[in-house]
Amino acid sequence: MQQAQARKESNVDKKSGIVVAPVVEKRIKRVDVNNTSNRQMLNALCADGIDVGDSARQVVLQAPSVIVVESFDFVMCEIGDLGFKNPVPKHELWDCIRNIGRLCSVPPVLHLRRQFKDQPLGDHVYIAMEGLHILYLSCSGTERRKKLYLGNISMGDKAPIGPKLKIAYGLIQK
Repeated sequence: MQQAQARKESNVDKKSGIVVAPVVEKRIKRVDVNNTSNRQMLNALCADGIDVGDSARQVVLQAPSVIVVESFDFVMCEIGDLGFKNPVPKHELWDCIRNIGRLCSVPPVLHLRRQFKDQPLGDHVYIAMEGLHILYLSCSGTERRKKLYLGNISMGDKAPIGPKLKIAYGLIQK
């Protein structure tokens, strides 16, 4: 009952019970991806002046560096744009995203951080990923001295995520 209250009634298919996301006005960011190892990408981020948090660095170094695509499209939106009006458990949000897109692996996220230098000040984008860890991109500072950051938070499947939080997930290529 509580789960049903966390999203619009129209978001649940009556027969299957599957979350169906509404059409979202998409902000798509395409990143070019190459076969650079995660360690090499971390070095490139640091060389570009992008800060990487210690826990994010650990997640990146432990993740596989496998890349099977040349480009990756990220869809960025607020969680509320997916039809959720109240905080929603992470596993429900991820189920919704799996119906309309895909969860991300570490390599495309590293390329996104490196190529998303025009991220607006005060912007925070959390990346929908498999597992407990969620990498996020943030931009702070001033227009003259932007500080780009790659961070990590650990979040259990039942942790509530608010509708105003900005999330990015992978667009499925047709």
